[in-house]
Amino acid sequence: MESAQPTVLVIDDDRDGCALLAEWLQTRGYAVIEAWDGLDGLELLHLKRRRIAAVILDLEMPNIDGVSFRQQQLHYPALRGVPVIVSSGHARAEEIGRGLNAFAVVPKPISHALLEDALTRALAQGAP
Repeated sequence: MESAQPTVLVIDDDRDGCALLAEWLQTRGYAVIEAWDGLDGLELLHLKRRRIAAVILDLEMPNIDGVSFRQQQLHYPALRGVPVIVSSGHARAEEIGRGLNAFAVVPKPISHALLEDALTRALAQGAP
């Protein structure tokens, strides 16, 4: 049976930060899938596309970084429509996020209010 909760894929190599973010998202009514690099995130997005309503993406990760993840996501028509919120402490996160056509950029440390607003707007544009 499919969950009525919107599912968010969190892709971040900071496992502790990822776990804290997942816990916070769950208290807000989201189901969460975690990936610790862009390669795992891309695989999960392919496998669970029908469930994933949005992606929260770090930029700096091993294997496939956030930029490469987003470029590959955009390559696949079935994955293009999943909104991506960039969440990074990178000095140029805002600029990079705009260049990747990210739905929003939420700098780290994460403001829960900004993230919640970005997720609400992303899901309003059309969740699966």
